[in-house]
Amino acid sequence: MPAEPWVCRKCRSVNQPRASRCYSCNTPQALAQADLDQLVVAGAGSRDTAGEAPVGEYRASDDRAFLAQVLIVVALLALVAGEVLGADLVGRVVDGAPAAAEGSTTLLIMGLGGIVAGGAAILAWAAWLSRVVDNIPALGLGWPRATPRVAIFESVVPVVNLYRVPSILRDVMNRLEPGAQADALIAAAWFPLVGGVVVPRLARTASRVVFDAPDAFNDLFVLVNRIALGFTIAGGIILIGLIQWIENRASRRAAELHPAPG
Repeated sequence: MPAEPWVCRKCRSVNQPRASRCYSCNTPQALAQADLDQLVVAGAGSRDTAGEAPVGEYRASDDRAFLAQVLIVVALLALVAGEVLGADLVGRVVDGAPAAAEGSTTLLIMGLGGIVAGGAAILAWAAWLSRVVDNIPALGLGWPRATPRVAIFESVVPVVNLYRVPSILRDVMNRLEPGAQADALIAAAWFPLVGGVVVPRLARTASRVVFDAPDAFNDLFVLVNRIALGFTIAGGIILIGLIQWIENRASRRAAELHPAPG
């Protein structure tokens, strides 16, 4: 006999048999499935207004937040150093001077260091965001749309993270502080970060079509890279502030629920 749909006792939503969470309030089936013989149907379709009870154990995420912030700074510094060395190398080539082997090697090392630092920052960010999502039920703020595992996956997969992570952040921020300007804060960080990645690639493709002179192409290449670097630095700084914004409110909520003795 095939499984039957189940009803959420919290919001009275009808869910498909294979759904492990309520599609409306995201509560796990094990906690939300109602006994149909005892279900009160008055007010069906409405949500509980008495608030959510904390579920699970709260685990501080400040150590992960600090690591992510530090690695973001390291990645930004590596980008700046690589841009300075790259601009100097391009300038030497444009002036007709031979590019020193040491300079090319140093630039390669800096580039690899920037990639490693950026990858480490993304992993640290994913670990932090996963812990934040995991703490939402423990703070009595309901069940977020993403699970901790999904938060990790969608943070590290290229392209997917560009449009999925803002959705996770928006959900978390609106639960921590309803009515907060979550969209504005996320956009202030995300648009510069995305622009810093996309703009150089678009400009490089367009300039090769427009400019026939190598000198003009090199000058534009350096200029666009500097603009993109400015975008990335601005986005990274705002992202660090966004992490702190979430940490401050999560820790304050935790302190209200579990005040320290004395």
